[in-house]
Amino acid sequence: MKHLALFILLFIFLSGCGKTEKKQTAEEQNNAIPATKNDTTYALRYKFKKGEKFKYKIKSLTDNSQELQTDTLMQTHMTQDVEYILNFYVKNVDTNASTIKVKIVKIKTKANVNGQELKYDSKYIYSTRERKQFLEYESMKNTPFVVKVDSIGKVLEVTDLKQIMKNVLEIQGIPDTLSKKSKKIMKDNLSNAAIIPLVQQIFKTLPEKRVGKDSTWQYTYKSTLATFQIDNLATYRISNIKNEKGIKTAEVNSTLTATWQGQSDVTEKGVHYNFAPPEISGSGNFSFDISNGFLKNSKSTSRVTMIVTVESKNAAGQLKKATRKDFSVTSNSIERL
Repeated sequence: MKHLALFILLFIFLSGCGKTEKKQTAEEQNNAIPATKNDTTYALRYKFKKGEKFKYKIKSLTDNSQELQTDTLMQTHMTQDVEYILNFYVKNVDTNASTIKVKIVKIKTKANVNGQELKYDSKYIYSTRERKQFLEYESMKNTPFVVKVDSIGKVLEVTDLKQIMKNVLEIQGIPDTLSKKSKKIMKDNLSNAAIIPLVQQIFKTLPEKRVGKDSTWQYTYKSTLATFQIDNLATYRISNIKNEKGIKTAEVNSTLTATWQGQSDVTEKGVHYNFAPPEISGSGNFSFDISNGFLKNSKSTSRVTMIVTVESKNAAGQLKKATRKDFSVTSNSIERL
């Protein structure tokens, strides 16, 4: 669905504390500042065990308002509520990364655009037309794939995507005659634009160094939004270390800020576009079980504002102007079941 792109843009923040497309670069950094008030520090690590099974629920609510000012003002309000349940099975554990089989066993969504509702539930069988409409969900539901995750939570690789790729082609009625090169491009796009943004939410990226109460660390990454290169900075702080019946849990708060660079004015085929600087921010928190090495739960909220003005001449040579404003707020919650 079209608002999945906004979700992808912010997934690293949401996965660390979440559709315009977001491109992750290799310039990510993970820096930790040691604890300032006590000497007790911990290495936050995922402690996967071979043969282990676990599941998570992800809920995402997006509220988007759009205004289009031409000769008149047109307004659109859209909400979208999505719920996923993912099953995980740890196939293998080694010193570098763990190999984990993932299956999305439930997808349920409800969208409302100016009072018109659109619903999807993966438990139902849909018509050919409806399957095309919900291509992202229909191609991935109940179809396992494999991810490799390191001990600090980075999703390093996605494999076993052949069946999902086959589903994508089949739903669209496209023969499976793609070249090897085309299939690789399709696999990479599927991994980077759909699978990793979803799974990475479960595996928060943890600091490499030991940390304790009041420790902070930052995670920087680049993304693209319209004509801008965005430098995102996610900052995390351990607000508390709880000890309940010998189980230690880190309570972590997070914030997201962003700066940008790029061209504000672009002209293409006689049409002039002026992009206002995007506004991106976010906040959240999560609980991490230090003793057993897994995410217990998390909540996060992100906000994006985009404004673009378009000018062009009509057939009579008259200058026409339109301004579009987009305001989006996305709230995510994750729970281990």
